Amino acid sequence: MKNAAIRIRPISLKDADLVKSLRLRALADAPYAFEESLEKARAMPEAAWQRRLQANVAGEESFCALAFDGDSAVGMAVGFFEQSGSKHACVAALWVAPEHRRSGLATALLGAVERWARAAGAVFLRAQVKAGNPIARRFFEAAAFRPVEGREPAGPILVEREIATG
Repeated sequence: MKNAAIRIRPISLKDADLVKSLRLRALADAPYAFEESLEKARAMPEAAWQRRLQANVAGEESFCALAFDGDSAVGMAVGFFEQSGSKHACVAALWVAPEHRRSGLATALLGAVERWARAAGAVFLRAQVKAGNPIARRFFEAAAFRPVEGREPAGPILVEREIATG
C-alpha cells in the first residue's frame, strides 16, 4: 500500500454503527457493483445488522475486515462460506472509498479475506463479478482469479483462484 497510515483489521462488536454506515456508503457509491440495493440495506432491521455483525466477528462461517486511514474507515471486504464444510470461500462486499482507490487497498483487503479463508480451511476463494463492472473484473483477473467453467453466461461472472494451504 502506498500510505503507511492505512491499517486493516477484523471487525469487532463495537463496530456495529461503523460497519452499517460504511456498507451504506459503498452501496450509494457503487450500486452497479453489488447484489444488495441501498434501499434494501436501509430497510433492513437492526436485528439483521446485528446478526451479520455477530457472525462476522465469530469468524467461523464469515468474516469482515475494515480498512482505516487514521481514524476514518475507508474500505471493507467480507468473506464467507456458502455452505458449512465447503472448501470454497467467497469474497464479497469489497469496496474502497473513491479517494483511496488505486492505492493497493483493495488488494490488501482481499489478502485479509484470503488469510481468514485459508485459516478456516478453504482451498478456493471465489468472487461474483457483475458483468457491468469491468473495473472489478480487471482487479480479480490481475489477482489471478479465473472464470469458473460451466456457468451461465447471463448474470454475474463467477471467478476463483486456488489459495495456498501452507
